[in-house]
Amino acid sequence: MDSLTHAPIHFAHANGFPSASYQLLLQQLGERHPIYQIPLLGHDPKYPVGNNWSQLTHQLIHSIESQTQQPVIGIGHSLGGALTLLAALQRPELFRAVILLDVPTFNRFESLLIQTAKLTGLINRLSPAHKTKTRRIEWASMAEARDYFRSRALFSGFHPQCLEDYLACALAENEQGSVDLTYQLAVELAVYRTLPHGMVLKPGMLAVPAGVLVGRQSDTVRKHQYLRMKDYLGFTSLRMPGSHMFPLEHPLATAANIGTLLQRMAGSR
Repeated sequence: MDSLTHAPIHFAHANGFPSASYQLLLQQLGERHPIYQIPLLGHDPKYPVGNNWSQLTHQLIHSIESQTQQPVIGIGHSLGGALTLLAALQRPELFRAVILLDVPTFNRFESLLIQTAKLTGLINRLSPAHKTKTRRIEWASMAEARDYFRSRALFSGFHPQCLEDYLACALAENEQGSVDLTYQLAVELAVYRTLPHGMVLKPGMLAVPAGVLVGRQSDTVRKHQYLRMKDYLGFTSLRMPGSHMFPLEHPLATAANIGTLLQRMAGSR
């Protein structure tokens, strides 16, 4: 059987959601693949958040090199997918393939728009940064935090176990007995404000097979971006129910669709 269907996977998480939030998805993938992951992006002072995420890309490369000597299937959600793509462009020998979970690539106009927005400060309006700035970061108890997140639109569709896993890894009790968000707000904001504007791919630029899985209700990957990856770049492509957060809304279906993508990618080699 082709190595893609059993090759090791390296997983990278979305901004604001540590990899331990994705335990259900990774457990399913782990039935066929050895799983490696980067627990937390952006919080290691050796790899600070900076323009175009260059140091975060190095952090992801280091994560792969420090865990395995085999080429991996790089899978990432949102931020993690973009970093996986950037790493594969720089170090293709580390990868057998990449799969992007709700990650757009840009045309030249979109690239120029993002670059201009970063220079003028408009990136705060074009990205989730304007919502993140006012995010609540402390609660009286874990029960209060659970009720809070359940009431938020972003979390409302989460699989119950994924929400519990998120609460367990992204919140911690402080000395006063209340609960704090441990994913630093400053890091999350910096990630949004330094979005890479250079993700303008042409056919043949990526030296490894690529797949993309997109949520049908996503507000992150536009239809033209999906079709560009599918038809122009030749990415093996699927859409599935769910928002931008579909890996945490439908983790079992996400794992199944990743398996389908890998089978298709293996068959086309």
